[in-house]
Amino acid sequence: MPADIILDDSDDGLVTIQGEILKSETTDFKLDSPERRSVDGGERRALVHNVNDGLTVNFEGDYPGGVSIDGDVLRAHSYELHLDSASRRHSPRGKRRALTHDTNDGLTLNIDGDYPGGVTIRGAHLNLKVSVVEGVDIKLPRTAGIGDLLLVQNVDADPLFANPHTLWLCVGPDAVTGSTDAVWVQVPLGDFVLGTE
Repeated sequence: MPADIILDDSDDGLVTIQGEILKSETTDFKLDSPERRSVDGGERRALVHNVNDGLTVNFEGDYPGGVSIDGDVLRAHSYELHLDSASRRHSPRGKRRALTHDTNDGLTLNIDGDYPGGVTIRGAHLNLKVSVVEGVDIKLPRTAGIGDLLLVQNVDADPLFANPHTLWLCVGPDAVTGSTDAVWVQVPLGDFVLGTE
């Protein structure tokens, strides 16, 4: 497709750029409409090829209204999402990885406890991962983090005489033997209660 720049002489102020690739050998790309500014002064750098050879959107927060992404699906081909506000940090050290596509092909929030304040989920409906076992032996994973919960379902148990489900909490590695294997304790469960709504 041949490249061309078309200047529309209508009142729309339309400029059309035709071609396969638009290349700009510049460091900054600015979108700056005087009619849409809420304050005078300052830059409006939409895209910046930064000094770390990275791409920065809304460089140094130039746009007071922030950045919005509209659409039904937002797909990120990466394994970490960092939410890191300097003004909300209690310590300048460490990463702030909010979401991680982990090495077990799972989704981890606050991996390695990056956020000292922890994770708060309000009004949540939680559904624990179920580990299905057969027989009387409970097999718990050797690798786990302190605070991990695991719901185990024994498919051989008779629900008329015993609850086929047990709940386990990881309390850390074995400090007595020095092993790095996870140590689990069972969380007592109450009696069966039928749902009514």
